[in-house]
Amino acid sequence: MPKTKFQEIIFALLMSLTMAFGMEHYNLGIGHGGFDMWMFKAAWNWKDIPLMTAIVFIMEHFIAGPIARKRAFKLVTPSKDNPLLVTVTIAGCTVFLMCPIMSFWATLIFKYNGLKTLLAVYLQTLVCNFPMALLWQVFFAGPFVRWLFRTIFKKQLAENCKSCEQEAAV
Repeated sequence: MPKTKFQEIIFALLMSLTMAFGMEHYNLGIGHGGFDMWMFKAAWNWKDIPLMTAIVFIMEHFIAGPIARKRAFKLVTPSKDNPLLVTVTIAGCTVFLMCPIMSFWATLIFKYNGLKTLLAVYLQTLVCNFPMALLWQVFFAGPFVRWLFRTIFKKQLAENCKSCEQEAAV
C-alpha cells in the first residue's frame, strides 16, 4: 500500500502504535486478572506504549518486516493471488516473527525476575501473546491502520493510481 519511503515509515509507525496499544492492554488485563477502564489510562504512561511502539517499529521495520515479506511472497504471489490472501499471509508471517521478538522484550522489560526463570516466563508470555497478536493484527490493527493510512494519503494514492493507469495505457 505505501508507495514512498515516507509513506512506509508512517504506515509502520501507525501499525507499531496500534499493535503496541492492543498488546499492552491485553497483557495488562492478563496481569491483573481481567480488564478494567483504568487500564486505558495506565497504558498511556510515558514508559509503556511509547517505549513498546519504538521497539516494535525498530524490530519490524529493520528485522522482521523484510524477512516476513520474503517468506510471505514464497507462499503467495501479489499479482496472481487474491489480495485478501496476500494481506493475511503477510500479516501472519509478520506476527510469526514479531510475537517471539516482542514477547522476549516484554519479558525482559516487565517480567524479568532473574535468569533462573527467564526461559519459563518468556515461553509463557509467548504462548499467551501469540493468539491475541495474530487476531489483533488480522481483524483490528491491520484493517484499522490500512483504513487510516488510505484516509491520510487519499490524495497521493489517487494521484499514484492515475499515473499507474496512464503508464499501463502507454
